[in-house]
Amino acid sequence: MVNEIDAVPSPDPTQTEEGTLPPISYNGAFLLIGMMALLFLSGLTQGDYRLALRKMGFRDPVTKGYTILLITPILFELMFNRLDRMVQNFPRIRKALHNLHRHAPYLIITGLVMFFMRIENIFDVSFNEWMGYDLTPIVYGIEGNIVPNIQETLRTSWMDAAMVTVYVGLYALMHIGCVFGFSVSGNTEMVKKFTFTWCGIYLAALPFYLFAPVNEVWVTSSLHCDLYGWNEASGILYDSCDDDSGYIHAIASINNCFPSLHNAFAWALPFLFWKTGYKKTGHFFAIFASLVTLSTVYLAIHWLTDIAAGILLAWIITHYAVRINYTIQPSLKVTDVGWIDDKATIEDE
Repeated sequence: MVNEIDAVPSPDPTQTEEGTLPPISYNGAFLLIGMMALLFLSGLTQGDYRLALRKMGFRDPVTKGYTILLITPILFELMFNRLDRMVQNFPRIRKALHNLHRHAPYLIITGLVMFFMRIENIFDVSFNEWMGYDLTPIVYGIEGNIVPNIQETLRTSWMDAAMVTVYVGLYALMHIGCVFGFSVSGNTEMVKKFTFTWCGIYLAALPFYLFAPVNEVWVTSSLHCDLYGWNEASGILYDSCDDDSGYIHAIASINNCFPSLHNAFAWALPFLFWKTGYKKTGHFFAIFASLVTLSTVYLAIHWLTDIAAGILLAWIITHYAVRINYTIQPSLKVTDVGWIDDKATIEDE
């Protein structure tokens, strides 16, 4: 006679409280690896392997951490079964791992867009020089030295440190915290909205970066050069700033200025929260977004025109993000696309 204990089936590692887990996204993981290889080869066109690695994002500690997080979907997809066995006695960790796996296709798409942005940043200056025109004088004719004058008025050593921290660290932390927080908590709807917003903003901005080049404010004025002396720069340098070791310059793209992605991505978060019913959370993130906007002015990265265009772009893309439903399969095929007629309001706790 079979013992009752022996008759109890072992737990299926593919089963959770939410049902059967999706298959591993091998397509996505290997595509992400391929995109990283392409980014590395693109970087090699500008110098040796060390420079190529820095152009991939392995520079300062903050950017390194951000890049590593972008490639974590490779780890938890290709090693998911092994990791799952390792944490099977830790239900909370296992549930978080399962949730990350469920949302891996969305995280992979976000990572692919980010790496494509970096490839575009490598070649955009050369491409715009080949195009043979520059729209910066038009913007300068509208604004003049408003942004440099603001920086000169506010300039202090502690503000330098604070605004660099906001522009580099806080900006990245906002998005990393949200996308991984949504994923780990199993909030699929917000993961979808975030992914749509992230991809939509960049795809909408890309034609402007390619065909409407506007240089960042700091290249027009020597007032800002000393803010760019802490790390290696990643692009061409102008007569007024002939030091090749710019920290902010290393993560800026010089002429990918209009519209401002920093402001678009920063303000997309409060817009998403406000439009999905998380009013208080939206107010909280609006404070951070305001700091990001201030940092782009203080560091003379963006013109006021860029900032306004970036915020408007975020509003438009999030308008559609909360109204469209879709699914990204592990194969990265997009299915079940449809409009949400009656959005359910999410009550803020």
